[in-house]
Amino acid sequence: MYAAPTETTAAMPCPPHTSQRTPFLAALVVVAVFIPEACGLLIGDFRITLARAILLVSAPAVFSRTVALIRSGRHRFVMSDCLILLTWFWWIIALANTDGLDVAVKSGGVAGLEFVVGYSATRYLLEDANQAHAIVRLFCIVASIAGLFGLLDTFSGSWVLREGLAKLTGYTFYQTMQTDPSDYYRFGLYRATGPLEHPILFGIAMSYGLILSHDVEGRARTFCRVGCGIGLFICLSTGPWQATIMSVGLSSYRRFVRCRRRWLVLILSSATAFAIYYSMMANPFGWLFSHLQLDPSTGYFRMMIWDYAGDAVLQSPVFGIGTTSDWERPSWMPASVDSLWLRSAMTFGIPGALLMGLALIGTSSRPVEAIIGGQITANDAKLAETLGIVTAVTVLLGFMESYWGALMIIVAFLAGTRAFLGQLTQEPAPALVPPLAAAALPQGGLNFFR
Repeated sequence: MYAAPTETTAAMPCPPHTSQRTPFLAALVVVAVFIPEACGLLIGDFRITLARAILLVSAPAVFSRTVALIRSGRHRFVMSDCLILLTWFWWIIALANTDGLDVAVKSGGVAGLEFVVGYSATRYLLEDANQAHAIVRLFCIVASIAGLFGLLDTFSGSWVLREGLAKLTGYTFYQTMQTDPSDYYRFGLYRATGPLEHPILFGIAMSYGLILSHDVEGRARTFCRVGCGIGLFICLSTGPWQATIMSVGLSSYRRFVRCRRRWLVLILSSATAFAIYYSMMANPFGWLFSHLQLDPSTGYFRMMIWDYAGDAVLQSPVFGIGTTSDWERPSWMPASVDSLWLRSAMTFGIPGALLMGLALIGTSSRPVEAIIGGQITANDAKLAETLGIVTAVTVLLGFMESYWGALMIIVAFLAGTRAFLGQLTQEPAPALVPPLAAAALPQGGLNFFR
């Protein structure tokens, strides 16, 4: 699913002509995703959060830089560059067929702003590997601060940065939460959501910050791990905990298994094990959903969602059913769908969900290798592989949890960072080539399983 670095060299010093500073617009995006939605504005039917506003302002700069690179002949595509545009194009086409052109432009435009521009903000605005490290470290630090702010929810028994702040700003949310506060208590603690939209989204962001904190150095690493660890625990959600377990497992596998094709071996062996499990169990998915949740009733409820929402997808597999919540289900069942891929298939059709998944996987289509005389060091290669792990966890967890809002932007800019490193890996070191050649983007083919 993602490429492993070649571990034949020790960490090398950074190339001399690199920047330690994070691009301003990319840094603003990272910070803005952790600004509470209640600080946003309602302009007609549009909900303009701070993160969306910054992405909107960044779009012309991203587009200009992308066009300039392509016209110069120096740009080489990573597979995700094409797939992410195809994904957005299909989303517009699907919504136009189900809900009309006006909804396609509005809802499809917002989805593209978060996913496509979020991806491009790091994919095209970063200039060297040092800036990729800087953007990841900034994300970890801001995430850890957000994790500590989540304690306000735990101690107060309310969502301070969501509901409390909305009372001051007058902001109204698109999705209203349950009115019974007892539904948000687990183990006697109130589930924290911090500055994000939902405890599950908050916890997944904390999980990503925790696994990426290995790239942070010194005392800042300890701070990030403490802050993200606290946020991860107080979300009290199974999905983020599962994401962390998967991330730790894949990181341990990376550390202890050294063969060159280790990820291909893992993918094939996992697929074989699942095939055996599926053939032996009478209700394989039911067992998984009921045993991988803190509350078994939650697993049963999610199986019912897959049954009814899955039928809705099969009735319109190509374009989906659009943004409507009018699909056949019991009267007591809410319209929310707790799965990124199922919800995407319902809204944009199976091709829309498939293209989105392939776009995320495609960010790791170029291997990142530490080569003497190149721009990529062993630390850069390790960061790229960790970002690949985050992508793999996103793809897997997407079957059990839904992603939207700030978390979708986080997934996008982390994916863009991985794609940028994949392209950079084949660029020669600036000190060894003329300046114009040093600015060229990498050449080379695709290799999924190195």
